[in-house]
Amino acid sequence: EAGVNFTPIYTEVYDPELKENEAEVLGLLDQALFLREGGFASLAGPASDVTVLIAGASGELASKVTKKLFAKGVEHERILFCDFF
Repeated sequence: EAGVNFTPIYTEVYDPELKENEAEVLGLLDQALFLREGGFASLAGPASDVTVLIAGASGELASKVTKKLFAKGVEHERILFCDFF
């Protein structure tokens, strides 16, 4: 059955534009995406089928998350970016 599994991860308690908050935001994303029970695949199945939207993250933070997503097997064309949120 085709469908959408939407998992929002809000980090508004940290200003993503401030460099000193980058570690906290990256830690929250790591916990929610990669360190969860069942691992990354527990989000929506095989990484090749996952589409990710990264919104409101600074360029450096988005780059770090993107590299981790690539390492898990998410295709480049399935990672979307939005400068604001």
